[in-house]
Amino acid sequence: MQKLCRSYLLCGYQALSLTQGLLEILSVAEVPLAQPALAVICPLGTRPIKELRRASLLMMYEQRLHTNAVVASAVIRALTPSDRYAREEVLIRAYMTWLYTGMCSTREAGGMVADLAMLLLKHYHLLAAAQLLMRYGWLAFNLGHTRRLAELAMRVLEQEWENSEENRCGALLLRYFLVPFLGQKVDERQKVVDYQHIRTAFLTDALSLHPSIEVAVVYTLMTSEMNALHFDEAQALYDECYVRLQIQAIAPPDLQGSLMEKQAWLWARWSEYVEELGDKAKALTLEEQAVALYREMVPLLTPTERCTPLEQRFLQKRLARALNNLAYQLNRRG
Repeated sequence: MQKLCRSYLLCGYQALSLTQGLLEILSVAEVPLAQPALAVICPLGTRPIKELRRASLLMMYEQRLHTNAVVASAVIRALTPSDRYAREEVLIRAYMTWLYTGMCSTREAGGMVADLAMLLLKHYHLLAAAQLLMRYGWLAFNLGHTRRLAELAMRVLEQEWENSEENRCGALLLRYFLVPFLGQKVDERQKVVDYQHIRTAFLTDALSLHPSIEVAVVYTLMTSEMNALHFDEAQALYDECYVRLQIQAIAPPDLQGSLMEKQAWLWARWSEYVEELGDKAKALTLEEQAVALYREMVPLLTPTERCTPLEQRFLQKRLARALNNLAYQLNRRG
């Protein structure tokens, strides 16, 4: 009987702890949470949600849950710094899970990216913050969060954080990506040196980057070579990146489109250069290759019914750029 009582007490305490934890996480969240995020916070079921709704502590609309400002303020004041940190770490995982499902509107994703980026920066997850902003930052920037995020990032970079390879590379990516939004100039030569270091780090498995960030790093180095009219070297950088990602069998449409875009842009610039040198035959061949690749991108990047709302927005954005570049190349032909 005593064991049974202890079991009931333990179950009751765990249920209370889960309910309290959910309330605290929802209180620190700036964005009302949907089911993919709630599943991370409540992995054992919806009982905590039901209890908070019965107590009138939660508000729901369009399948989104949040607390009102008065409740959230009272809950946050009662949290110790360590408790708040722990709740925000769970919220980070919840936001990321929801974001990667793509089941959110563009505006909702923008608010989520802004809040998630601030949490990652405050918790000194510098590489994660850099990759988030480089991939999804435009969603938050479209809502007017650009300067606030850039200023926060610069303040965080001036503080003391763990001197790991991840954080060092994350700090470099953050600085080069965000300082232009603050009206500051970038030392392009130093940027190339630092990006070469980042490339070496992920090629030697000292650093794990999302494939789209690898492509962005390589493209910066390609652009430097193209600006120096070293087109063969730029092609070699692209080829190595392409083979690496093909070996990893990573080929979502947006990433394929990104790789094709970089190759087409290289061929187009190369064509213009050799045309200036008088090699019209090679210029025409490179131009035709670029045009063919841009045309190939159109069906690839056209969203299908199976795409999530966020995937559709990403594909539409890249498709628009591909069509614009294709129009430019066709206009050059006359």
